[in-house]
Amino acid sequence: MVGVFYLVIIIHYLCSSINCAKDCPKTCTCLGDIVSCSQKNLKTIPLDIPKWTSQLNLNNNRVQAFNSETFRNLSQLTELKLNKNKIRVIPKDAFNNLKRLKIL
Repeated sequence: MVGVFYLVIIIHYLCSSINCAKDCPKTCTCLGDIVSCSQKNLKTIPLDIPKWTSQLNLNNNRVQAFNSETFRNLSQLTELKLNKNKIRVIPKDAFNNLKRLKIL
């Protein structure tokens, strides 16, 4: 019984330290601070991407546009993948708040 108690405590700790999937957008999968929404046939970028996200994969979708507010709350983002979408225009200030962004 003590073993089960410790297991529950460990799982609770791990979930709270890696931001368990409860905050993950329905159309995406999350592992720690990595959010993958690739190959979901998305036309728009989900609005509920957690602000703790450090890597966001939106590759292989049908996204055509986004605005300057889309990534505003994602200040922890270091990697943003938008390959193989149908993006035509990128607003000049779309990435202004992404000070940590290393890979686009």
